[in-house]
Amino acid sequence: AKQCPWQANVYAFDVANSNKNILYCGTETGFVNKSTDNGITWIQLGKDYPFGGGIPAVAIDPENADIVYVSAGKQIHKTTDGGTIWTPLLDPTKKFEAHRIKINPENTDILIAAANEGLYLSTDAGTSWVRKWNQTTYDVEFNAADPNIIYGISKNLSGMYKIVISSNGGENFESDPDFPTNYTETSGGLLAVTKANSNA
Repeated sequence: AKQCPWQANVYAFDVANSNKNILYCGTETGFVNKSTDNGITWIQLGKDYPFGGGIPAVAIDPENADIVYVSAGKQIHKTTDGGTIWTPLLDPTKKFEAHRIKINPENTDILIAAANEGLYLSTDAGTSWVRKWNQTTYDVEFNAADPNIIYGISKNLSGMYKIVISSNGGENFESDPDFPTNYTETSGGLLAVTKANSNA
């Protein structure tokens, strides 16, 4: 058997809620790819667009699969036409390096991003962003039953993991007092939520 002469590590992946056949992924090499047939075939998007580096986050609008956000190069990039045209959203003086982008399923103008610089909230479909938490955050999730509740996995100044929670749609975050304080951060972290137990 011949060994594959190349590889592309996938850093980010999302499935369109409005059409499960539509998939987007972002790669370590800084490419965004799209499938419209449930992953059987893929096309590269934005071939002449400078994303600026690896793509650690991809988020498809849950109501419109043509609207997609990706992060790369300390910038948030957006398409509204299924990936033909991309636009950078962040002011050059206010960039941040997002690890994850999530879209409120009940109001798609609201986005939350987990970044090296903290947690950022947009209430206008990515046009503007406000930092709501100022410590490195690796992942963020909306509560499966109530998107006003948002969870983030972060670390404190001593390098220990912490869970932060917002109960007002991302306007404020506080540390979860019940989360153990003796887990040392080593290589980031991920969160998952479930509809079966929205408080888990």
